[in-house]
Amino acid sequence: MKRAFTLMEVLLATGLFAVVIGLASSMFARSLRYYGESQTMTDNMMQMKIFANRVSDEFSSVLPPVAAGNVTEFSGNATVISALVLGPRGVNELTYAFEPGLKRIVRRSGSDDRDFLTFDTEETAVRNVESAAFTFYNGTAWSDAPTAKIPRAVKFVCTLAKGFFRETLQEIIYIPVGE
Repeated sequence: MKRAFTLMEVLLATGLFAVVIGLASSMFARSLRYYGESQTMTDNMMQMKIFANRVSDEFSSVLPPVAAGNVTEFSGNATVISALVLGPRGVNELTYAFEPGLKRIVRRSGSDDRDFLTFDTEETAVRNVESAAFTFYNGTAWSDAPTAKIPRAVKFVCTLAKGFFRETLQEIIYIPVGE
């Protein structure tokens, strides 16, 4: 007499196989999603470090009060920093601003009309920004707004977020002409 599987055994084996394949494929899909999010965060952190270096370079060339004609050459608050800087094409107005609704930091630059309201260019400097804050150092204490005409340093703290991943970067920007 030949031995064979019963219909019940075949159905049970098929069901178990389907459950195992389903679990394995969902774990694989989840790991691909986490991998994509971690790649995005890695790219954003690299972009953030490039941004921090760029801000540091640009704000190290803030014009001293005498060169700026004793007008407001620097302003800021917890989410915006603006200054007159010496660029490759002369004096420029430069602003970095955190836009929480769009989760980004923008860089705006324009010719020197000293109003910090009109700009020739606007570009997204960093994306996926959950929070960002500037604080200003006047030589003795940190504050949310510049207390000197030009602060000696600006601390920038930014948190990037994508899915389950969060990364915080802190950078101190020294301003050579700060008072």
